[in-house]
Amino acid sequence: MAIALACPFLLVSCIDHDAVGQATARVPAGAMAAVAYAAPADPLPAGGACAVDAVAGVAADGAVVRASSSASFGGWVVDARGQVPADARLVLVGEGSSHALAITAGGSRPDVAEALGNPALGSSGFNLDADLAGVVPGRYRLSVVYAGDMPAICALDATITVQ
Repeated sequence: MAIALACPFLLVSCIDHDAVGQATARVPAGAMAAVAYAAPADPLPAGGACAVDAVAGVAADGAVVRASSSASFGGWVVDARGQVPADARLVLVGEGSSHALAITAGGSRPDVAEALGNPALGSSGFNLDADLAGVVPGRYRLSVVYAGDMPAICALDATITVQ
């Protein structure tokens, strides 16, 4: 089931200026570092529902971010049981490397609860700041991987470019 939802809020990455006024990206305190991700030997079954609405303040698909900075990711996640997951990862799958970021759901998403007909999903939203310093420049497909006793993958219809 494909559900397209509009993001009701904008997400922006942090920008500072150096001594001569040039814009320089900075990694905000508390930004989560992207860590290397190795896919399991056996492919995970498709499951759950998810969306990444915005990356660095723009529509997720086609977003361009800098490897030496941070980027914000915002969206929502629902696991294969139809619940807000306790353990999920946003995964960036690239040509030669993949990276993962832990998702902490709990953000207000009444639109998701209404669309899926389940009031408990009103806290399925997430917003995370990611430190991309260790991410190799390239194109990355986005997906969400659910861990726990019912692992699954939710493929997102989004590709980002890290420069």
